[in-house]
Amino acid sequence: MKVISITLLSLLAYLLFATCGASAEKRTLYWKDFSVKARLAGDGKLHIKEKQQIIFDGNWNGGERQFNVQPGQSYTFNGIYRVEPDGQLVALEKGNLSKIDHFKWVDRNTLRWRSRLPDDPPFQNRSITYLLDYSLSKILLPQSDNRFILNHDFAFPKRSGRIETFELALVTAPEWQDENSPLIVKEENLAPGRSVVVRKTFTHNGTSDVLFLKKSTIARRRHIAIEPAPVWFAAVASCFLALFLISSSLLFYRHEVSHGRFEPLLPDDQISPEWLQKNVFTLLPETVGALWDRKTTGHEVAAVLARLVVEGKMKSYIEPITIPFLGWKIPGQFTLHLELLQQRQQFSGYERKLIDGFFIDGDRTDTRRIRQYYRKKSTSFQPATTIAKPLKKRVDVLTKALKNPLEYRWSFIVVGIVSTFFLLLANSFIHQNELFATLFGGFAGLIGLIVGSANAVIYRSRSDYTLRRSLYMHLFPFLLLILFGFCFFLGISTLLYLGLFCLCASAIYAVFYFAKTRDSSDGVALSRNLTSARIFFRDELKKQSPAIRDEWFPYLLAFGLGPRVDAWSKQFGRSISSGFRAPSTIQSHGSSFTGGGGRFGGGGSSGAWAAAASSLSSHSSSSSSSGGGGSSGGGGGGGW
Repeated sequence: MKVISITLLSLLAYLLFATCGASAEKRTLYWKDFSVKARLAGDGKLHIKEKQQIIFDGNWNGGERQFNVQPGQSYTFNGIYRVEPDGQLVALEKGNLSKIDHFKWVDRNTLRWRSRLPDDPPFQNRSITYLLDYSLSKILLPQSDNRFILNHDFAFPKRSGRIETFELALVTAPEWQDENSPLIVKEENLAPGRSVVVRKTFTHNGTSDVLFLKKSTIARRRHIAIEPAPVWFAAVASCFLALFLISSSLLFYRHEVSHGRFEPLLPDDQISPEWLQKNVFTLLPETVGALWDRKTTGHEVAAVLARLVVEGKMKSYIEPITIPFLGWKIPGQFTLHLELLQQRQQFSGYERKLIDGFFIDGDRTDTRRIRQYYRKKSTSFQPATTIAKPLKKRVDVLTKALKNPLEYRWSFIVVGIVSTFFLLLANSFIHQNELFATLFGGFAGLIGLIVGSANAVIYRSRSDYTLRRSLYMHLFPFLLLILFGFCFFLGISTLLYLGLFCLCASAIYAVFYFAKTRDSSDGVALSRNLTSARIFFRDELKKQSPAIRDEWFPYLLAFGLGPRVDAWSKQFGRSISSGFRAPSTIQSHGSSFTGGGGRFGGGGSSGAWAAAASSLSSHSSSSSSSGGGGSSGGGGGGGW
């Protein structure tokens, strides 16, 4: 239930942030009045005087206006004025924004002006009115020889506050045939993202040429204008994604509980030799190593070699590597020597493949000879890969459920990713101004999908710290939900919203899909028992007299505890007679633990044997070393 509680608390925090974030903002602004006087000249230029009454609250520096100028169009900025209460105009000066009533172009289409110095007290619902005077050219779209279309947005949608009252008065020059001049448009309570677009056809009856946007330019960039997604759509998408995360988490938790994934591991004091014989030693050590963490590495290779030594089919010893001529031992570097004690024809399966790969020219071999052989041949031998497939089949037989209810559910991930690809691709062509947001959002979602899925697979493969791993696994879906929630404040298009929604939903689904166990209840119990045994061995190796027998040494290697055996040997180990005889059964009552017995070097050397044997998995290649220990208008505006 801890997973459910944490997920619900996380969702509550997210919803609180999404719904109350704006009210918690330290500074806000809105437009009490926004009036536009526009005149369409005989040559097609649109002259605009834009009067904005802005209400500042907080530590704003001043105002900002972003002009949406499309390729082929141009504009002329005539000036900006502050309007006094008596109607007098105070012209703002072009400067470096260090003084009040100065303005500056911060980029090609963004104008900023200073209204408050940084050291001045923050605004408290301060009303300031500004007048912007500018002209636009080539904004008309040709329809015939003398007919043209005006498709212009007189209110910028990219803004952080509402417009309480909006009024437009559009007049035309005598050259334009228009019975409805002036055109008056009035709006109230325009929410952020809403525009005031006038689409009107005019007939030109004058003799002068008309400046218009060429059809070639229209064809190339006709879809570049961005209409932000409606607020209701963004809110619904965010809430739906949050509910999807909650439901996915609950279904995941129910699935894992039904298979016993969160059952506690067996404490060390309940593990005895009889329990180990029943739950661990009935399996070969390499099978145990491949099953407990679902990986096949050098640990399993070393376990096979150690088992063959214990079974009397091979014998081995190690010797330190020395510096030529000087005879000085290189710390932590050893050569492992192996000798066959039975004919190689008597080996079968992956044992025979390992023997043929290691014993290259007879019944004796060592790590140095193997390295030199494969370097000379310019080939490589990958023993871990050699035994991986048969071990995986063996693990599947022991753990997998007879019927996998999740077998074809991966298709939902494919459908989601394909849909995401085409939606984002379409948006990159239709809304080219959103190209950066499209790439960034797609890349972030893809990283979340890959990293989250990889972390889910790690959780599914392990039986230790399952609850903690599951909580950590929720981090990546929750981060995707937060990132998607931030889109609410960016004013992105509906198409991009859809693409990112599909991507985030696919990533969330993928994480929980890959995290769900495919094992039967018996398989989960077996993995849990092996994990308990590994923890028992690990804890015992911290003691001077561990409750471990030398014949269990292959299992210590299979569990990846070779370095801990090495540490134990260096601290507590002692030499024993080289006449060690492997017991006839794994249950034999041997003497106290010596680090593996004489056949692995005894006290102080068995850890080096384990490191050298494990290194065979990655060093049997031509490039390795021996084993060792190691429209127009629109735009945006507001404050800054």
